[in-house]
Amino acid sequence: MAIDISLQALNAKTLSSFLVIAILPLVIVGVVTFSMADGKSQRIVIGGSLLLLALVLSTAFYWQASAIRIKATPDELTVGGGLYQVSLPMSQVETKNIRVRAKDDKNHRVGPRTNGIGMPGFSLGWHRTTGDVKAFVAITVSDKVVVIPTRAGYDILVSPPDPDTFVAEMRNL
Repeated sequence: MAIDISLQALNAKTLSSFLVIAILPLVIVGVVTFSMADGKSQRIVIGGSLLLLALVLSTAFYWQASAIRIKATPDELTVGGGLYQVSLPMSQVETKNIRVRAKDDKNHRVGPRTNGIGMPGFSLGWHRTTGDVKAFVAITVSDKVVVIPTRAGYDILVSPPDPDTFVAEMRNL
């Protein structure tokens, strides 16, 4: 038996955040720079450069957001994708202690990001939790978080579409 779940990071919240954080500033810079350009060739170079930058940023964002997965086999657990991913042997996972995070769990709220990507509706990478626990996070829905304790010195926090089914499947591996 194996688990392979894609986390849907491409949602309305993350896309609108990306537009505000990355694309809108490019448009503003483009309009200001374009209006200050003297000739047609300068405008073409500026417009082309900004369009290329927007395309590169959008492609990188799409690739990173669509690559997030949770894969588990009896031998290994892999969470993340793209630039941020963690894999560890299942012998390091405390499968009996995997649980859906309770609403009042103050120790496993996502705290400061130490290395990763974060925006509304999307957190991926290394964080400290509010309980000062090191955690690898792959969360797209903050009210459906599963806590996966490990013996590797950190916890893993994920948001599968059906947390209760995921916990049951992980315990059966």
